[in-house]
Amino acid sequence: MNQREQDAVLGALTADAAALGLHWIYDTARIRDVVGSGAPEFVTPDIDNYRKTQAYFAHAGKRVGDSSHYGAQAMVALRSLCACDGALDIADYDRRYVAAFGPGGTWVGYIDYATRETLHAIDAAGRAALEAARDFDLGEHENERALIQAKVMANAGRWQGPELDRAMERAVHITHPGNAALVRTAQAMAHSVVKARAGPHGSDDVQLPAVSSLPALGAALDAARVESAVRITHHNDEAVRWAETCAAMLRAAHAGATCREVAEAADQPAFEEYATAAEAVQKHGTACNLDAAVPLMTVLLRDAADFKSTIRQNILLGGDSSGRGILLGAVLALCFGVPDDWLKRTHAAREAERLFA
Repeated sequence: MNQREQDAVLGALTADAAALGLHWIYDTARIRDVVGSGAPEFVTPDIDNYRKTQAYFAHAGKRVGDSSHYGAQAMVALRSLCACDGALDIADYDRRYVAAFGPGGTWVGYIDYATRETLHAIDAAGRAALEAARDFDLGEHENERALIQAKVMANAGRWQGPELDRAMERAVHITHPGNAALVRTAQAMAHSVVKARAGPHGSDDVQLPAVSSLPALGAALDAARVESAVRITHHNDEAVRWAETCAAMLRAAHAGATCREVAEAADQPAFEEYATAAEAVQKHGTACNLDAAVPLMTVLLRDAADFKSTIRQNILLGGDSSGRGILLGAVLALCFGVPDDWLKRTHAAREAERLFA
């Protein structure tokens, strides 16, 4: 990743973390009461701020500077892309997704509907792969089933195509050197397992988590790559269409457009329809669905003067401010840079910087 691509990721993580403490408070008067004369960013998550108002407290135990599940999802994408030299490897992505959000995973926090459904789909695919291995006809090698199946299951989730063939050849030769027939049988079983597990495994959902991976894609945001990234976690045509709109904004920002030009690239009626972000909120609300969030983000970017003031406005508008923050932060970072003092408070930025190194 070049420096600007790194900045986009860091901006996304920073805007998400900045909004965490007031995330999912829909009552803007309550938000202003909590903030008082202070700033709305990096507020300590406190359930008392959510009582007796329109709000949902999802971040118990989180500290100032932590990510929401949106930032955590962005980090899964970044880890996979960095490990695979920028390639979208569904098998690798799925493994890292489960390692983060699955039982015993590294993520401790809120799991949204889309994430739960994606985990269920990945699990179902894994069970289908195991059944494919169990049902595979080994012919004369039936007495080697347990050993071959163990080797296949260890490699079929990691490799595909010729790399899988080579991996199976190495694995079989460890215990059966020179047995070409057994290698071919193991390779055939492995390919049947890969076919049974084939994704994407994304949920049928049209909410903001669908675009959490986009900043990690860097400037390589062609339509096919964007669709592939989205469908890993959100196998839904409408989600893909909204993600392409978001990708159009990111492409413009990577190309050096101003924030106003970025907003115009979204080709949304909201660009001309609303004089202020508050007007967009009155029409669309501040919920998690992309058909509400994208018009609002378009207006916020159209009127953006700098990173901090725009993210503060995003937080003060309430609702899914962390979800919107991923795209807003990425674009604002490309247009204005990431404020160093905010970046230093963003815990996920440390891991991201290590991955960039």
